[in-house]
Amino acid sequence: MKRMILSFWAALFAIAVHAQSSCGIVRAWAYFTVSMPGAQMVDDNGNPVPPVPNVNRFIYVECAGGKKPVIGQVVYNEEMFAATVVATTGGTISPGKRNSDEKDIRLKARKGNRIWKIELRPIADKPQNPEACKNIRLQGIIAGKNCVFRIPASELQLYTPPAY
Repeated sequence: MKRMILSFWAALFAIAVHAQSSCGIVRAWAYFTVSMPGAQMVDDNGNPVPPVPNVNRFIYVECAGGKKPVIGQVVYNEEMFAATVVATTGGTISPGKRNSDEKDIRLKARKGNRIWKIELRPIADKPQNPEACKNIRLQGIIAGKNCVFRIPASELQLYTPPAY
C-alpha cells in the first residue's frame, strides 16, 4: 500500500513538472511548403540558371487559455528565424494537404485552449534547405514565463500546386 501511494505521488509530481516545463504550449505542429519560380531564368549567354526553391515555414501551437504567446525566435537546426504570431479563427484549422498523399490536415484545439499560427522569416539572407527539419525550438515568453519549447515531431511538407 505504501509503495502504491508513493508511486501515485511520484506520477503526480512528474505530470506537474511536465506541465510547468511546457510553458502553456500543449501541442505544436511544424509545416513547410516548397515552390519553384515559374519562369526559367537564363544567364547572358542563354544558358539556363538552376532555380532556387522558395521555402515557406510556419508552426501552429496550441496554448492553454486564450493569451497570445510572445515568441522571440525560432531555431531550426541552429538556424535562427524571426517569428510573427497570428491568431487563428474557427474551431478547426486546416493548414493544407500532406505532400505525400494529398490528404487534408485538420487541427482542433482541446476545450479551453486556442491555436495560434507562427509565421517564420529567416534571419540570415541565404536560401533555405528544402528538407524537413527535426530539431525545432521555440524561445520566448509563453503564459508569462521565459521558456524554450522543443517540437517533438519533425516538420511536415505540405502539397504545393505547380506554378507555371
